[in-house]
Amino acid sequence: MNKRKLFLIYLLECIAGAGIGFYCFQKNAEAGAWILVSIVMVLAPDRDEAIKFAVNRIKANLIGALVGLVLALIHPANIYTIAFGVVLAATICKLLNLKSAMRSATVGVILISLAPAGKTFYEVAAARAIGVASGCTIALLLTIGSHAIISVFYKPADVAVSGEIPHLQSSRIAEDH
Repeated sequence: MNKRKLFLIYLLECIAGAGIGFYCFQKNAEAGAWILVSIVMVLAPDRDEAIKFAVNRIKANLIGALVGLVLALIHPANIYTIAFGVVLAATICKLLNLKSAMRSATVGVILISLAPAGKTFYEVAAARAIGVASGCTIALLLTIGSHAIISVFYKPADVAVSGEIPHLQSSRIAEDH
């Protein structure tokens, strides 16, 4: 499939994701904003790497959200808890061999840790963690769904199971008989 078609599919995923995320935002602004951001962050334009990328982003966002939420339950955010959370998220990613997810996880900790004025920190952290998890799941479902649709409509040239070009394989069969 050519790059223009793949880019178009990515744009359609983004439009669908933005629509779903905005709908969630209208229903619940706090969690919906994080759903919307997470959907767009997880979608990937490269079809070959999209599932792997989506899964890594989901892991990163969940690690960041969970670390931020756990730290919120232990102590309200300050420079020490945020710094500890960043170190903890990076360490978890390193231990789980998720080097590519490390940056997103550490950013997730910071975003989860920052509570706006007028709301309790725990409410905000929980809404963000739920929003991130929901958005990542929606993005993964969009990615899997678009891949399923692509596989139905896009059939690469018939290639024999052996990997040979079909007309060469048929000529070899003729030579054998």
